[in-house]
Amino acid sequence: MSTAVRAWVAGLSAVGLLSVGVLPSPSPRAVTAQPSASPASVVMRDPQPPRAAARAHVALVRPAARTFRLHTRARAAVTIYLDFTGSTTENTRWNEAYTGGDVIDSTPFDLDGDPTSWSTTEDAWIQQVWLAVAEDFSPFAVDVTTQPPGTAALRYGRPGDPRYGVRVVISPDHAWYSTRLTGGVAQIGSTGVLITPRGVDEPAFVFATGAMLTSATYLADAASHEVGHTFGLWHDGVLPESPTSNSGYTTGNGTWGPLMGAPYADAYSQWSNGDYPDANNHEDDLDIIAAHAGRAVDEPDLRALEDAGQLAGTISAPDDVDRVQVVVRSPATVTLVLGNAVGPPVADLEPRLVLRDPSGAVLASQTGSGGDPASVELALEPGRYLVEVSGAGDDQVPGYGSLGR
Repeated sequence: MSTAVRAWVAGLSAVGLLSVGVLPSPSPRAVTAQPSASPASVVMRDPQPPRAAARAHVALVRPAARTFRLHTRARAAVTIYLDFTGSTTENTRWNEAYTGGDVIDSTPFDLDGDPTSWSTTEDAWIQQVWLAVAEDFSPFAVDVTTQPPGTAALRYGRPGDPRYGVRVVISPDHAWYSTRLTGGVAQIGSTGVLITPRGVDEPAFVFATGAMLTSATYLADAASHEVGHTFGLWHDGVLPESPTSNSGYTTGNGTWGPLMGAPYADAYSQWSNGDYPDANNHEDDLDIIAAHAGRAVDEPDLRALEDAGQLAGTISAPDDVDRVQVVVRSPATVTLVLGNAVGPPVADLEPRLVLRDPSGAVLASQTGSGGDPASVELALEPGRYLVEVSGAGDDQVPGYGSLGR
């Protein structure tokens, strides 16, 4: 962080102001230290996406009865709670800065005009948002959940508190913040940093109204973006815009866009280190999030795969390579298929498969893209072969954020 920006942020803190990061309706280097007691003071406002021609259809990915009991890592110490059910926010910095101390009432997420019940379509949208945010945070030791975890699991109560998190309020109500349609708002660095002695958590907000209601993916991108702010990330844009501004977001190249930009129209939305033309922000998104949330535990190396077996894993870092032994007992034509655990537009991983013979020589290499798996079919003699699985990049999709299941 430059001296000028550091002084600006310190000045905001000194006068008790709240600066917010705003995502449009569909920076200087952020703090990378371990969670501390420093107050969050920068609010980012984010844009709405462009309005789609029609509301995208979404199917259930879990039984409807599980919609509000979804977890990724239920025992994780850090929680990302996607709150679709409506909430009351009080005694927070949001109230102090924007409502004169009055409570903020956020009504439930709603697609059909009836916020008192949940339709199958609404269940499907909630599940799709959860699935996409879960994929974005799959490299980290966090629980992405739709089940209320309780305030104690979200608030950072004291220095060194091992359990904390962020509530993302997904609601149509935005007038308390601005009458202008906005995608969402969050406080920079509030998760695991901002101590709230009054027993409350400081949420982020995604405003589920306007163009945001034409695609569940828009809501998911906005939710991950706002959570990124709470972990300390600034905006990804293009020069000469500053990453501390609430304008100048990059929208990506049509195939790929950074999550901390406005990647609503892109097939891939990933964490970034500024590896794109004219980037104005080269902060290491993965390292900054990991400093607060920790990395997910990697799979054991050299797991064995025989016959018609199947293995699952996660690519959790740009240099992560999962190695699997394939045992061939007799001469055979072997087909290896490496696909994503989730399909487009949720998947962040472009999977690469490399097959090596017992001497280590490369026999085949294949990369999947756009939801298509990487596959190899070869006639093999008996022996132990090595399969290497990693994330790939190309001229449109940087390899840095090619992560996931």
